[in-house]
Amino acid sequence: MALLRFLAERGMRGVRFVTPPQPISGGYDTLIFGFQIEGDDVQPEWRNPLVLRLYAAFDQEARAEHEANVQRFAAARGYPALAPLAAEGGDNAFGFPLMIVPRIVGGTLAQRMLSNPLAMRRWLGRMADLHASLHALSVDNCPLTYGTPLVERQLELLRRRIERRSLRQFEEGYAWLAGEKIRVLDEQPALCHADFHPLNILVDEQNSLVVIDWTEAAIGDRHFDVARTMATLWFAKLGGRGVTERLLLRGLRGFLRDGYLEAYGRSASLEPERLSYWESFHVFATWLSIAELPFDTRVVKPAAVLNLGDGIGEEMRQRFWTCTAGSSSA
Repeated sequence: MALLRFLAERGMRGVRFVTPPQPISGGYDTLIFGFQIEGDDVQPEWRNPLVLRLYAAFDQEARAEHEANVQRFAAARGYPALAPLAAEGGDNAFGFPLMIVPRIVGGTLAQRMLSNPLAMRRWLGRMADLHASLHALSVDNCPLTYGTPLVERQLELLRRRIERRSLRQFEEGYAWLAGEKIRVLDEQPALCHADFHPLNILVDEQNSLVVIDWTEAAIGDRHFDVARTMATLWFAKLGGRGVTERLLLRGLRGFLRDGYLEAYGRSASLEPERLSYWESFHVFATWLSIAELPFDTRVVKPAAVLNLGDGIGEEMRQRFWTCTAGSSSA
């Protein structure tokens, strides 16, 4: 009923549901629904399968606006992102910020890769090419703000998180990151997705790739973005849907990480020192996120949270110090 009221307020009266709103899994702190409508006042682009994304908290308007703006920017430049049909704050029939985008019929790249492990290298190559093409986009007139170097902004966010929960066990690692930031202070600005991995890439029925979930997007050093993907692939087991899948992903983590890195390097050169720093940074940030879970009040938790076992924090800690020692491939 809220969706019908929302549409009516925007001139689409007499709307009928071809498919009523159905929950779609995969959101962390958003609620996601798929639906399809028809009606005499419904524009053609609204007649296709759509996705409604509700930012289910009262303080998410800036985040919703950020994500909508960057998706429009990327899509307008020919990048495979979903330009929103609607995006606005919480003054609506739902009472929450929202975004409505076209629905991609298919599945995630992660599902494609796991369904046919023999094709993983080919998919990794396509994913890396897609990532490199994002970094090649001009950031002129980008709606994202850019002032201080990305490392300064990211370190400040980490510092606030550590202080908010008094997580003193992270102070030594943070000091290392702050002391070594000189490695990446000088940067060439690029558009960074900041959460680029197979769960955030959809594959449609024509095997085309579409990138979703631009919540963390920022302008800065592209090595930051590449390293985030490397770290995510290394800990891909956290997204496994069962014991067998998690064991498979753990066994494949070196292959996934290195295969992606090799493929990206064929499209764009990388600086090892920058990459090493940023991989250490992202492993540290993931380790910190694990420690923050007991304080997490977000409304939806993904499978990755439910799959965490004992010792994962210690595994993250060891991985971080391994990376800082310059043995990131260990």
